[in-house]
Amino acid sequence: MKKYLGLFCLLGISLAAQADKPNGIWAWRDTAMAEQHKVLEEGLDHPCGATHRIELDKMPAADQAAEMGLELMLEYRGNRIINRWVTPIDSRPLAVDDENLIITHSAGALLINIHGYFNLTEPQPDTSTRLSRCPAKLQQAFPGAQYVHCVKLPDKISKKPRYLAYKGHCIEE
Repeated sequence: MKKYLGLFCLLGISLAAQADKPNGIWAWRDTAMAEQHKVLEEGLDHPCGATHRIELDKMPAADQAAEMGLELMLEYRGNRIINRWVTPIDSRPLAVDDENLIITHSAGALLINIHGYFNLTEPQPDTSTRLSRCPAKLQQAFPGAQYVHCVKLPDKISKKPRYLAYKGHCIEE
């Protein structure tokens, strides 16, 4: 009986870990991502280009985001970039919790840590304040972007302001 109980516990832990993973990440279709990861669904036409939903266990390194069809969110202080998170397309920041970024996701919210590991999390209120200008250096970090948004968010733990930049949708909302 103990042997079966241990097996059921391991199975339960495994299923719980999988339940926290989103069912795929949306990326731009004209990329190398489909060659390296399982495509779960071809996307509908998007105003900015073709998309697909791919199976992914961990976000790639920040310098590979564009070639993998994903986006970047940068944390900055002044003109200096201090953190980078790779995100699915069409994401917006909702909160920052130490080294974790919480973004919008079709299933509620997605928490991504600084190393690229991610899981679903509880939906968060949008505490961001959109800034009227982004530092020029941050505009350069998003080559070809029509819109770069900068926001100020309070850190969920320290309550200190954090500043993030990300590429906006190709059609301004």
